Amino acid sequence: MIGPGYVGGIYGISTGGHDYSDIGNTTPYVIYDVDGTYYGGFAGYNFQRNNLVFGAEVAVSAADVQVIDNAFPLYSYDSYIDLKGRIGYSFGNALIYGQIGASFAHWIGPGEEANLAGFNYGAGIDYAISDRIFIGLEYFIRDMSSDDITGLLDTTLQTNTQNIQVRIGFSF
Repeated sequence: MIGPGYVGGIYGISTGGHDYSDIGNTTPYVIYDVDGTYYGGFAGYNFQRNNLVFGAEVAVSAADVQVIDNAFPLYSYDSYIDLKGRIGYSFGNALIYGQIGASFAHWIGPGEEANLAGFNYGAGIDYAISDRIFIGLEYFIRDMSSDDITGLLDTTLQTNTQNIQVRIGFSF
Protein backbone atom coordinates (compact mmCIF):
# COMPACT_ATOMS: atom_id res chain seq x y z
CA MET A 1 0.00 0.00 0.00
CA ILE A 2 1.17 3.50 -0.82
CA GLY A 3 1.74 5.57 2.35
CA PRO A 4 -0.88 8.04 3.55
CA GLY A 5 0.91 11.23 2.44
CA TYR A 6 2.49 11.49 -0.99
CA VAL A 7 4.00 13.89 -3.55
CA GLY A 8 5.16 13.40 -7.11
CA GLY A 9 5.40 14.49 -10.72
CA ILE A 10 3.14 14.04 -13.73
CA TYR A 11 3.44 14.16 -17.49
CA GLY A 12 0.21 14.11 -19.51
CA ILE A 13 -1.38 14.32 -22.93
CA SER A 14 -4.61 16.27 -23.41
CA THR A 15 -6.91 16.14 -26.45
CA GLY A 16 -10.46 17.30 -27.03
CA GLY A 17 -12.64 20.24 -28.02
CA HIS A 18 -12.64 23.99 -27.48
CA ASP A 19 -15.88 25.79 -28.38
CA TYR A 20 -17.17 29.37 -28.45
CA SER A 21 -20.87 30.30 -28.18
CA ASP A 22 -23.03 33.27 -27.20
CA ILE A 23 -23.64 33.49 -23.44
CA GLY A 24 -26.76 31.46 -22.65
CA ASN A 25 -26.67 29.56 -25.97
CA THR A 26 -25.82 25.86 -25.77
CA THR A 27 -25.03 25.59 -29.50
CA PRO A 28 -21.39 26.49 -30.28
CA TYR A 29 -20.74 28.76 -33.24
CA VAL A 30 -17.00 28.05 -33.47
CA ILE A 31 -15.58 24.60 -32.70
CA TYR A 32 -11.86 23.76 -32.54
CA ASP A 33 -9.95 20.63 -31.64
CA VAL A 34 -7.14 21.01 -29.11
CA ASP A 35 -4.15 18.79 -28.42
CA GLY A 36 -0.96 19.04 -26.38
CA THR A 37 1.02 18.08 -23.33
CA TYR A 38 1.36 19.19 -19.73
CA TYR A 39 3.68 18.47 -16.80
CA GLY A 40 3.66 19.30 -13.14
CA GLY A 41 3.41 18.04 -9.61
CA PHE A 42 0.85 16.60 -7.23
CA ALA A 43 0.36 16.07 -3.51
CA GLY A 44 -2.25 14.10 -1.62
CA TYR A 45 -3.29 12.18 1.42
CA ASN A 46 -5.02 8.77 1.70
CA PHE A 47 -7.02 7.10 4.44
CA GLN A 48 -7.37 3.34 4.47
CA ARG A 49 -9.89 1.00 6.05
CA ASN A 50 -9.08 -2.63 5.20
CA ASN A 51 -8.68 -2.58 1.40
CA LEU A 52 -10.81 0.54 0.85
CA VAL A 53 -8.73 3.67 0.25
CA PHE A 54 -10.08 7.21 0.01
CA GLY A 55 -8.41 10.59 0.00
CA ALA A 56 -7.78 13.91 -1.70
CA GLU A 57 -5.19 15.18 -4.15
CA VAL A 58 -4.17 18.49 -5.74
CA ALA A 59 -2.18 18.74 -8.99
CA VAL A 60 -0.67 21.85 -10.61
CA SER A 61 0.59 21.73 -14.20
CA ALA A 62 2.20 23.91 -16.84
CA ALA A 63 0.66 23.16 -20.24
CA ASP A 64 1.02 23.64 -23.98
CA VAL A 65 -2.40 22.51 -25.24
CA GLN A 66 -3.15 24.29 -28.53
CA VAL A 67 -5.66 24.37 -31.37
CA ILE A 68 -4.83 21.52 -33.81
CA ASP A 69 -3.63 22.24 -37.38
CA ASN A 70 -1.83 25.41 -36.24
CA ALA A 71 -4.93 27.49 -37.04
CA PHE A 72 -4.07 29.73 -34.08
CA PRO A 73 -0.57 28.69 -32.92
CA LEU A 74 -0.28 31.50 -30.35
CA TYR A 75 -3.46 30.43 -28.50
CA SER A 76 -3.16 27.75 -25.83
CA TYR A 77 -4.07 26.44 -22.40
CA ASP A 78 -0.93 27.22 -20.42
CA SER A 79 -1.81 25.90 -16.94
CA TYR A 80 -4.12 23.54 -15.05
CA ILE A 81 -5.07 23.02 -11.41
CA ASP A 82 -6.95 19.83 -10.52
CA LEU A 83 -8.53 19.10 -7.12
CA LYS A 84 -9.56 15.44 -6.81
CA GLY A 85 -11.44 13.28 -4.37
CA ARG A 86 -10.37 9.65 -4.79
CA ILE A 87 -11.79 6.30 -3.70
CA GLY A 88 -10.21 2.98 -4.52
CA TYR A 89 -9.33 -0.58 -3.69
CA SER A 90 -5.86 -1.67 -2.58
CA PHE A 91 -4.54 -5.16 -3.22
CA GLY A 92 -0.89 -6.13 -2.92
CA ASN A 93 1.22 -3.30 -4.32
CA ALA A 94 -1.59 -1.86 -6.48
CA LEU A 95 -4.24 0.77 -5.85
CA ILE A 96 -7.07 1.05 -8.39
CA TYR A 97 -9.21 4.17 -7.92
CA GLY A 98 -11.88 6.43 -9.30
CA GLN A 99 -11.78 10.19 -8.96
CA ILE A 100 -14.04 13.22 -9.18
CA GLY A 101 -13.27 16.85 -8.50
CA ALA A 102 -12.78 20.40 -9.77
CA SER A 103 -10.49 21.65 -12.53
CA PHE A 104 -9.25 25.13 -13.42
CA ALA A 105 -7.36 26.26 -16.54
CA HIS A 106 -5.89 29.40 -18.06
CA TRP A 107 -6.41 30.12 -21.80
CA ILE A 108 -4.32 32.80 -23.50
CA GLY A 109 -3.72 34.20 -26.96
CA PRO A 110 -3.25 37.57 -28.68
CA GLY A 111 -6.06 39.79 -27.38
CA GLU A 112 -7.82 36.93 -25.61
CA GLU A 113 -7.52 35.49 -22.10
CA ALA A 114 -9.80 33.44 -19.87
CA ASN A 115 -9.79 31.54 -16.59
CA LEU A 116 -11.96 28.44 -16.88
CA ALA A 117 -13.50 26.35 -14.10
CA GLY A 118 -15.37 23.07 -14.11
CA PHE A 119 -15.09 19.46 -13.04
CA ASN A 120 -13.03 16.33 -13.67
CA TYR A 121 -13.71 12.62 -13.36
CA GLY A 122 -11.80 9.46 -14.23
CA ALA A 123 -9.86 6.46 -12.99
CA GLY A 124 -6.30 5.37 -12.38
CA ILE A 125 -3.90 2.86 -10.96
CA ASP A 126 -0.85 3.41 -8.76
CA TYR A 127 1.69 0.64 -8.21
CA ALA A 128 4.29 0.63 -5.40
CA ILE A 129 7.70 -0.34 -6.78
CA SER A 130 9.31 0.01 -3.33
CA ASP A 131 8.26 0.93 0.22
CA ARG A 132 8.19 4.64 -0.71
CA ILE A 133 8.17 4.99 -4.52
CA PHE A 134 5.18 4.39 -6.80
CA ILE A 135 4.34 4.78 -10.47
CA GLY A 136 0.89 5.28 -11.91
CA LEU A 137 -1.31 5.80 -14.93
CA GLU A 138 -4.46 7.92 -14.90
CA TYR A 139 -7.23 8.66 -17.43
CA PHE A 140 -9.68 11.47 -16.77
CA ILE A 141 -11.92 14.07 -18.39
CA ARG A 142 -11.79 17.82 -17.75
CA ASP A 143 -15.03 19.73 -18.55
CA MET A 144 -14.63 23.48 -18.00
CA SER A 145 -16.08 26.81 -19.15
CA SER A 146 -15.84 30.58 -18.75
CA ASP A 147 -18.20 33.48 -19.50
CA ASP A 148 -15.50 36.06 -18.78
CA ILE A 149 -13.14 36.18 -21.76
CA THR A 150 -10.91 39.23 -22.12
CA GLY A 151 -11.25 40.52 -25.69
CA LEU A 152 -14.58 38.75 -26.41
CA LEU A 153 -17.91 40.16 -25.22
CA ASP A 154 -21.02 38.03 -24.60
CA THR A 155 -19.13 34.83 -25.39
CA THR A 156 -18.81 31.53 -23.52
CA LEU A 157 -15.69 29.39 -23.86
CA GLN A 158 -16.25 25.66 -23.25
CA THR A 159 -13.64 22.90 -23.26
CA ASN A 160 -13.91 19.16 -22.82
CA THR A 161 -10.64 17.21 -22.91
CA GLN A 162 -9.59 13.63 -22.42
CA ASN A 163 -6.34 13.31 -20.51
CA ILE A 164 -3.94 10.48 -19.90
CA GLN A 165 -1.00 10.98 -17.58
CA VAL A 166 1.87 9.02 -16.10
CA ARG A 167 2.76 9.59 -12.47
CA ILE A 168 5.77 8.92 -10.31
CA GLY A 169 5.61 9.65 -6.63
CA PHE A 170 7.12 9.33 -3.19
CA SER A 171 4.96 8.38 -0.18
CA PHE A 172 5.67 9.19 3.44
